[in-house]
Amino acid sequence: MKQKVLSLLAVICIIGMAACVRIPTEPMITGVRITDEQMQRVVDNKTSCDDLIRMIGHPQRQNQIGEKTLWYYDFTQIGQSLGGKNISETAVFEISRKNVVLAHYKTAGSGGSSSNPLLKAAGQ
Repeated sequence: MKQKVLSLLAVICIIGMAACVRIPTEPMITGVRITDEQMQRVVDNKTSCDDLIRMIGHPQRQNQIGEKTLWYYDFTQIGQSLGGKNISETAVFEISRKNVVLAHYKTAGSGGSSSNPLLKAAGQ
């Protein structure tokens, strides 16, 4: 009888601990996601910086390379619904001295630059 009571208490404890575990239903998101539609609306050698800011917002970071300025929009999403994959991408816009987009494209994300400990743990 004592063995049955201990087994029952063990099962109750296990169920109680399992109830405390939270399975995330919402993904962790940082950055600015640039959709394919937004990328298609940008026209090289025509779209201005002001147009880009109106469409997407200010860049998260910039880098000067020679005569060009590169604008970066990083996006990371982890913890999608069960079976989903993580996303880490960067949209890059090359800007001329005349403040016009020369070229634009997406690359793999910059990973590892987040101050969010959960994203760092996921290699983001």
